[in-house]
Amino acid sequence: MKIEVYNKETQQSGKGNHILIYGKSGAGKTATILQTAEDPIFYLMAEGRSIDSTLAVINRPQLRIKVGYYENWDDLLNTMYNPANFKGCKTIFGDSMTHLMNIHLPDEILEENFEARDRKKGEETMKDLTTRVKGTIEMYGVLSKQMSRLMKACQELCIAGHDVIWSARDQDNPKWNLELTCARLWLARNSPET
Repeated sequence: MKIEVYNKETQQSGKGNHILIYGKSGAGKTATILQTAEDPIFYLMAEGRSIDSTLAVINRPQLRIKVGYYENWDDLLNTMYNPANFKGCKTIFGDSMTHLMNIHLPDEILEENFEARDRKKGEETMKDLTTRVKGTIEMYGVLSKQMSRLMKACQELCIAGHDVIWSARDQDNPKWNLELTCARLWLARNSPET
């Protein structure tokens, strides 16, 4: 264990911060981070959406930004553990941790499990859709360990002087079809009283 005496005279400058910004979907987390984070920014895209409208809204025309798209979990970890990928960047912004942890990584773990099951003929068939929603104890263990590996890479980047920021939704399973909610509300407001 490394122990440092911390005071104004001995504090080390140059270390970065590790930050998690969370809130409801659509609350403006991405826009806030892109508006306020120190640039140059390395924007790690997990959700696969366009950031053009966000960049237009924040109106930060001099923003220096690189956008990275990973192919799979190994690609993401290899990227995060290679400091050369972030040379010249002050901020590394991962958008979003929720998407990464609840969609991409579990799907890769599940796919790996199915490939292993297919190699072992005769085992009980797992329910694909049920497993995707519920997961298994083994899956959660793997998920936890893989996320720890990612956080270790983030820690090393912070020590190297980068600010690492992640966005996250404060709900695991957002309701994607909000029209149904709106329809019920409209019906309740507009139905004749009996």
